[in-house]
Amino acid sequence: MDYQVFVYGEIGLDNLIRIPQLPDAERAAEVASDTYHIGGAGSNVAVLLASWGIRVGISGNVLGDDLYGVQMLNWLKEYPSLDIQHIEIVAGEKSPFCRIMILPNGDRAVLFYNAATIPMTKLTSGMLGNVKFAALDLNGREERIEAARTIHQAGAKLIVGDLWELGHPVLPLAGVITNSAGLTRLKLGDVDVVQHAYALHQISHGIVITTNGPHPVHVIDQEGEEFWVHPLKVPVIDATGAGDSLKSGVIFGLVQGWTLEECVKWGVAASALTVQENGAVTHPPAIRKINSLFEQIRVTKTYGVNHE
Repeated sequence: MDYQVFVYGEIGLDNLIRIPQLPDAERAAEVASDTYHIGGAGSNVAVLLASWGIRVGISGNVLGDDLYGVQMLNWLKEYPSLDIQHIEIVAGEKSPFCRIMILPNGDRAVLFYNAATIPMTKLTSGMLGNVKFAALDLNGREERIEAARTIHQAGAKLIVGDLWELGHPVLPLAGVITNSAGLTRLKLGDVDVVQHAYALHQISHGIVITTNGPHPVHVIDQEGEEFWVHPLKVPVIDATGAGDSLKSGVIFGLVQGWTLEECVKWGVAASALTVQENGAVTHPPAIRKINSLFEQIRVTKTYGVNHE
């Protein structure tokens, strides 16, 4: 397949468990629902793009020949624009998955299984072909750095999520970075996320996008100019995959040749629809619905109030 986008990263399954409160030593939690969905940062991005008609190739961790691995492959096969030939099935391996406990307000607690030990498929230039855009998540080990170098050498624009470390070897290779303000503060403490975004930009010379929950999204373009994209207020059912949806929307716009403002607005609109459903990509938001929200989203050159 002549890919428009190649995705490398997490391929796994999500088990979503809805509960009224987190259990503790004194109080159990009654499970309201227990469902299974496509999961993993790589899978989420690939499925969303494929659902919007983008020709996507995917690789990353291998899957086992267990029930979860077979189920993941069957789900991914439902998207004709998604090429799964580079996903390896290894007999005897245990497929990675997450159990995600979701509270009524959309907050989550996550348990990872097998992610730290699962083997990775080596990304090669032959797998990429002539692709112009490649998405990478950094939830792994040295193989992510090797993949980033392969993508850079192939001349594709590299879109990376959760790249907050100023000394990370992938940073100078990244064309677009999508970060969460919450994760940045978790990793670095009480930092000014806007100033940190500029520090990332000075090294990467690329686009830096910082989300902040329901607050405006901060964007630095390649020239170092900033703007803010203001999300709409929507009811949050499940925040799983919100960042992956935004990243996917930005990539979709880049493939279309849109302006950066249009790309981020489209990503913000896609994310707003995603969090209103159960499962990151079980119900991919339709293009017509994203376009409708897109028209309502404001872009400003300043935040408007103090940084949140």
